[in-house]
Amino acid sequence: MISIPIEKDEIIGRAVRVKTCTDPTMVGMDGIIIDETKQMFLISSHGKQRWLAKDIATFCFPHQNQKKELNGSALRFRPEVRVKKAR
Repeated sequence: MISIPIEKDEIIGRAVRVKTCTDPTMVGMDGIIIDETKQMFLISSHGKQRWLAKDIATFCFPHQNQKKELNGSALRFRPEVRVKKAR
């Protein structure tokens, strides 16, 4: 099986944890990404949905039995563009 880096893979539906953020109320939030735009993630966490700008946070994703930490600015693409880059 070919391994696709998470920054070039589909992110909607993945578990995520906010490791660092300029908004201290978001640090430590964990949930599922349910929507994505070029600049933002919509995260469902404990029954609530919150939008979070990608470029102000560092995210931690479980990926291939490891935790992958990514700066949100590395994910600042429209989802369809990021996925196409993997091909």
